[in-house]
Amino acid sequence: MLKSIYIKNFTLIEETSVTFDSGLNIITGETGSGKSLIFDALAICMGGKTNIDVIRDKNHKSIFECVFINFNKEINTLLTQNDYDVSEELIIRREINPTGNSRIFINDTPTNLIFIKQLSELLLDFHRQNETISILKPSNQIALLDSYIDDKFIKEYRLNYKIYNQLINSLNELISKKNDLLKLKDYNQLKLKEIEEVNPEPNELEKINQELNLLENSEQIYELCYKLNETINNSDIAILVQVDNISKILEKLGQFNTDFEGFVTELNSFKVSLKEINSFTSNYRSDIEFSPSKIDELRHREKALKILAKKYGSLENVIELRQSILKDLGLLDSFELDKRDLEKKIFNTKEILKNLAIQISSYRNEVAEKLSKQIEDNLKLLGIESAKFEIKLDEITEKLDDNFIFELDHNIKLRFNGSGIDYPLFLFSANAGNAIKPISEVASGGEISRIMLSIKSAMDFVNDDKNENVTFIFDEIDTGISGKVARLMGKELKKLGKYIQIISITHLPQIASLGDRNFNISKREFKGNTLSEIKVLDNDNKIIEVAKLIGGENYTENSIIASKELIEELI
Repeated sequence: MLKSIYIKNFTLIEETSVTFDSGLNIITGETGSGKSLIFDALAICMGGKTNIDVIRDKNHKSIFECVFINFNKEINTLLTQNDYDVSEELIIRREINPTGNSRIFINDTPTNLIFIKQLSELLLDFHRQNETISILKPSNQIALLDSYIDDKFIKEYRLNYKIYNQLINSLNELISKKNDLLKLKDYNQLKLKEIEEVNPEPNELEKINQELNLLENSEQIYELCYKLNETINNSDIAILVQVDNISKILEKLGQFNTDFEGFVTELNSFKVSLKEINSFTSNYRSDIEFSPSKIDELRHREKALKILAKKYGSLENVIELRQSILKDLGLLDSFELDKRDLEKKIFNTKEILKNLAIQISSYRNEVAEKLSKQIEDNLKLLGIESAKFEIKLDEITEKLDDNFIFELDHNIKLRFNGSGIDYPLFLFSANAGNAIKPISEVASGGEISRIMLSIKSAMDFVNDDKNENVTFIFDEIDTGISGKVARLMGKELKKLGKYIQIISITHLPQIASLGDRNFNISKREFKGNTLSEIKVLDNDNKIIEVAKLIGGENYTENSIIASKELIEELI
């Protein structure tokens, strides 16, 4: 529930903090006092649109901060999945600076408007006089029915619908790819033939350069190896011979001073290294190849490779191009097999969707019948005594291609979308003898408000375990009703408040008198500026405020008596 909201530097509000309670919170105030500003600020804090016009003092930023408590597990899951800290309080803060830029935070951690809007849908349910029709949108109506169905069926359908769309897209991409490849087939085969005639290998140019360097310098390399071997062991001053002589001298010196013995060890190690160098050089020299024809062959190969590399950018590009062409030509060869595989998966997934959609539709019809009766009873309690209300599930009529049509027995075809096969119709009649018709065609503004409240009441009383601790926000939805009907609506709000938090702006005493906590918003002038102020009403002030709603600002003793009667009446 919404624990509090803090507002600073916002239109008529200089700075204020409002703490709400559970149950029914009522906000009243004279016309133009800024009652709706509280809800406007709440909407802005929760990701709504804004601009610099809302900033009261253009030299300072506007601040909006909402604190929520007792929120549902889904909120914690969403926060955890997105690496936000979880605590007993959820604090959402938004700041708008004079340039119009805004920053938004969750528990002091920066976030973005998209994520805040996700949270808002789980925390608040806004209803304003011109927005109550939102519950009548088909998507919202389906969501209402589905809230009473085992969630596993809905999730399974949505998952398979997502998979189905991915498979359809994959098939379309495969067909499109095939058509593109067919257009390029001859050209690709010519390029492949050109590449295959040379048949380059990875890093081949580098290897050829290394080999040419050896072949073209083979005589010099041979001569150097020969001289090294001679110097080590076959010349008049062979190093190995001299090392042996030096070693013998050092051994004799060691008889007189042991320090010479260490040099003998080091010299013997050097002698081993010399022998290894000698052996390696000898073997290397014997493998040296003197072949002009081999050089010509490598030069010819190098030229062919460089021509390809220049044409396609590099030898690596040539090799990658060959692999790509082979892959594309392979796709053409395997197209029919891949197509049949995808078509089989599409068929199987579509069958799963069909069975799920029919099952879900059956559950929806059961829920629709139960809800229709409950909503109709609620409407009668709200003063529409001859009300008729029916939730009817019709077939989807939107234009869809054949991929989104189920074929049943007896040539019956049903369209389906992400929600299934049902198109909901909320039908209503306020007067006996009148045919029920879609609400948008026959319901007045006041009737729509009562229908909306009846739906909300049914949602919580038909299936209590679906209550998700969402706060209902009602902004003068009682417009167009009065007297007895207003009292009936107030009683429904009061009952609904036992299950969830409600914050409602009203101008009717029959509703205001039923508040569990009442607030009043008023205007005052200060230093040439107009300010809105909100204050919590104690019981005495609540009586006076309700009396003003009954008899005007100049309330009378009779208004006070009537106010007390409304407040003290047993519900």
